Amino acid sequence: MRKILSIFIFIIALTINTYPKTGEVTIIPNSYADAVLFTSVNAPVEGENRPILILLTGNCYLPGEKWRTVNMKGAMLLGYTEGVWNSEFVQIKLINISYVDFKGDSHVEDISGFVTDEFGAYGVKGTLISKQREMLLNSTFYSILDTAAQILQLSISKDLNLAKDENQNLSGTFIINQAAKTSLSEMSEYFMNLTKKLSPEVQINNGIKVLVFFQSQFKYVSDDYTE
Repeated sequence: MRKILSIFIFIIALTINTYPKTGEVTIIPNSYADAVLFTSVNAPVEGENRPILILLTGNCYLPGEKWRTVNMKGAMLLGYTEGVWNSEFVQIKLINISYVDFKGDSHVEDISGFVTDEFGAYGVKGTLISKQREMLLNSTFYSILDTAAQILQLSISKDLNLAKDENQNLSGTFIINQAAKTSLSEMSEYFMNLTKKLSPEVQINNGIKVLVFFQSQFKYVSDDYTE
């Protein structure tokens, strides 16, 4: 009878130990998780940092003598991207994590971290989009308009000096030239500003497998974790 009771207690204890634990877990710095890029992005080499969404696809691994695992499948990360011209990589900085837990409660936590490709290289390899054609075209428009504005300025200066020497009122041609010069100057400045904004971009597509590394500590409510 005692033997049967001991076996029964052992089975119960084993069941309790192997049953998934649920509740709030502290995710510590340098933990990492498997993920996939949920959205695509063209990340400028210079200028604005465009957002990207990353979907966690499995466990998060917490470092220690005995690595702990936390099921974070389905959580969504928001990050901001920056293109790197010479390597054609996109670097991603993590901003926050959002998810709905097993109880139906929603959570949004501010975090910090970074992304590597599935082999551990910092960033995600992409394709460089140089936009050299657009830059050359806009620069050409700028040069033509700027030259035309300078020619009109010479004509305006000549008319102005002639009117002063002969004590005459400014001619209608002078007024038209002045207005045209102003318009050309504004248009040339527009194309110059447009050229400056045409920074090269590095394109990455959704569906790429990555690893995310958390650099800050935060709380996560999981339906399955190990101690």
